[in-house]
Amino acid sequence: MPLTIGLTGMDPNTESGLTDAINAANDRIGRAWKLLPESQADYVVVDMDSMYGPMSWLRLHATGKQVIGLTTAPRTQTDYRLERPFDAHSVS
Repeated sequence: MPLTIGLTGMDPNTESGLTDAINAANDRIGRAWKLLPESQADYVVVDMDSMYGPMSWLRLHATGKQVIGLTTAPRTQTDYRLERPFDAHSVS
């Protein structure tokens, strides 16, 4: 059964680029992930550098979701960190 991942708190261009990177990485690693809406996903990528990212993190953290912070910062309070800029290689 694939792990589930969702996206939130980001602008449409970032979401589109990250979706493409996730799909390319997922093809490389044997379709281990399934991209779902954030409400249905076990892991959620949040753009911590956006205006809405920290608010999204608080909401998700309160519900017990595993949060992956997309950020340029060397540290984040999220469970996992995805460094910006990203590509299919860094996502996988």
